[in-house]
Amino acid sequence: MTGRNNRVVNPNGQPLKGYWIVVHDSGQTNLFWRKVNWTDNLLTQTNCAVEVRVRASNERLELGSEPFRAVTNNVPFTGINGRYLEVRVALKRDAATSHPVLYDLTLHSATTTFEDWFLDDEVEFETGDATFVPLVSGAGPFTYQWQALYPWKHEWEALPDQTNATLTVTNLDSWDHENWFGVEVTSPTGESLFVGPALLSVVPLPITIPSSGPASRYPATIEVFGQPTNFTRVEVALTNLSHFHPDDLDILLVSPSGAKIMLMSDAGGSNAVSEATLIFHPASQGWGPPPYQAAIPSNWTSDYKAGNYEGGPDPLPPPAPPGPYPVPDLDVLSGSDPNGVWRLYIYDDRQGQTGALHGAWTLKFYYQ
Repeated sequence: MTGRNNRVVNPNGQPLKGYWIVVHDSGQTNLFWRKVNWTDNLLTQTNCAVEVRVRASNERLELGSEPFRAVTNNVPFTGINGRYLEVRVALKRDAATSHPVLYDLTLHSATTTFEDWFLDDEVEFETGDATFVPLVSGAGPFTYQWQALYPWKHEWEALPDQTNATLTVTNLDSWDHENWFGVEVTSPTGESLFVGPALLSVVPLPITIPSSGPASRYPATIEVFGQPTNFTRVEVALTNLSHFHPDDLDILLVSPSGAKIMLMSDAGGSNAVSEATLIFHPASQGWGPPPYQAAIPSNWTSDYKAGNYEGGPDPLPPPAPPGPYPVPDLDVLSGSDPNGVWRLYIYDDRQGQTGALHGAWTLKFYYQ
């Protein structure tokens, strides 16, 4: 074929360029395309060139949204997979006496090891385990390398030592919520395929608070990982707290370094609260003036300053660390390393009233 008069662009300048485009239907979903080769006359022509680009998709109507990739004559490429392959050839010349010619254009696909693949999202309760199982069919045995994309990252990263056919994330907590996972699967012939991504969603497991004594999870834990050190501020959120007498609650936070902050004790008054979200951070104005009996608004999000009121020692039973708990507020944690296990101890110090934390408790770090 020649492209001298076929879709000529830039007619008043140089180079003159003509396109030839074809869409090939292979009839096979997820076909792996491997290379394109052709014959041209560039060895006998001057001031001219040939450009070949390809793109692929399983759906004909979606082909136009795929980016073209430039290919080299008879050089293998990867990552072009799909039933439909579109080839765009550009013939260029800088002079009217030049006549670029391309012929014997040949498409090469691979008889891929992989016939089908899929990785499903996982939804699991807090404190449970989530197992990702890729469905990969074809001639094995395959090798695996699991990868993760965390909300604070912009790129996928390989998970060290995670090379089994399945990935299990254990003891789930709110830090695991909305993390993405995928796996690179490699065949015996060295062909690799990324399977995923799949989303992990963690459903909060309610923490029940008895009429007197420690809560059902004592402590409730969050294992923080992947964070830079020296944060400037941390916020602690308790979501959907209900209690008939919030003043009975002693809620202690223990950082990975062992710092102890009583988020609230002898605060919140005797009015029942329902499905309230409490956010503790150093910039809050606190619970108001003594006797700290301001009611916590139900079905609302309120900001508070951590504090242990009325001067009592409020010792908590093991496995909570022994008192006293002199650390006044969350700002004392600024500059420390957030990575590690954070522990939340909820204790009812007075007989008679019950409650629950129906939602998750979460940590949020700020950096300058």
